[in-house]
Amino acid sequence: MVNEFHTLNGTCTQLIPQGPGYENVFLANQVCTTIGSQPGRSHVDGDSYLALTFDFHHSLLWRVSPPL
Repeated sequence: MVNEFHTLNGTCTQLIPQGPGYENVFLANQVCTTIGSQPGRSHVDGDSYLALTFDFHHSLLWRVSPPL
C-alpha cells in the first residue's frame, strides 16, 4: 500500500468552509476534510494520509520482518 500511495495526490472532495455565503472564500482560507490534508491545498499527499491514518511509512517499504 505504501508503494501505491507514495506518488498519489488525492483530490479533495470537500473543502470547508463552503456553501451559501462562502462562495468568495479563497483556497488559502479553506481546508480539506480528509486526514493528512493541509490548509490551503486542494489535494492530500498519499504519504501523509497513510502515515496519519495507519502509521505506514514509505521509508519502511522494504523492511524485513523478523522470523516468527
